[in-house]
Amino acid sequence: MRTMHQPPARQRIALAIAVALAAITLFVAVGAFLRRPAISGATVTPSATRPIRTHAHDNNVEYLGLRFDSRDPVYHSPVGAVPAGTTVTLHFRSFHADVTAVTVRVYDLNTSAERFVPMVIDRANIDCQQATLPDDRCDFWQAELTAPAPDNLWYRFVIQDGTAIAYYADDTAALDGGLGLATPTLRDNSFAQMFYVPGFTTPDWLKHAIIYQIFPDRFRNGDPANDPQTGDHRYADPVLKLSWGVLPEGYCRGYADAATQCPWRFDATPPATSPTIEAPRGRDYMGGDLRGVIQKLDYLQALGVTAL
Repeated sequence: MRTMHQPPARQRIALAIAVALAAITLFVAVGAFLRRPAISGATVTPSATRPIRTHAHDNNVEYLGLRFDSRDPVYHSPVGAVPAGTTVTLHFRSFHADVTAVTVRVYDLNTSAERFVPMVIDRANIDCQQATLPDDRCDFWQAELTAPAPDNLWYRFVIQDGTAIAYYADDTAALDGGLGLATPTLRDNSFAQMFYVPGFTTPDWLKHAIIYQIFPDRFRNGDPANDPQTGDHRYADPVLKLSWGVLPEGYCRGYADAATQCPWRFDATPPATSPTIEAPRGRDYMGGDLRGVIQKLDYLQALGVTAL
């Protein structure tokens, strides 16, 4: 029978210390897991071990707290276009007690006039409804928009904290709605609110239509006799007639090597705004026309297109 030898005392002590450290590490990890903030959707329960951050009227607008989303019913209700006469409720968020005023700047397309609608605090010192802000409280400001007749209203926000002013508008020039962007200077990228004719319904033929959008000038030249000619009057920048298949003016301006591989091809005296890289000027025409579209109707129908 072989005798089992005990490891030296020094090894036994080292082993015991390693086991104890592992147990402590596991205990700390489990404790941290159990104390983590509970997240449900966009609502966060602050940790009991962390104090709520406070904000103040200090002539400083805190951009992190500003939020509006035209596609979210929390901020815009009802969402989307509505019948004329409907009241649309807007909510704008800021950190609690951070800003002193929020105003909606509205441009009315029917009257070609602007107006300013003051917002009032509808809900104060509540959850910010954003998972990344667990230690803050927020205020939600409210205003209402309506139009008695079909109309388009364009709106953006002006935020003040004493002498400090910030602006909040759509985050892209595409004006596609959704989340906006806060800036220290004015950007007129307004959100859109459409009020349509009450009772309007989409025609049946359009509900399931396959729509093909055509830019006639670049689709097909069906009648060369009506082509524009270089030098034809076009505002302050005359027409530039390009042969079919020539790449449009400024097509390469966004390429990585544009500085060396995108020179002006048609202008010996480029504009000062882009002296070395060819840029689009909206003056180049290929000659496509409606006759060219008509000539290709059978082709379009074969693709499954039902509306142009």
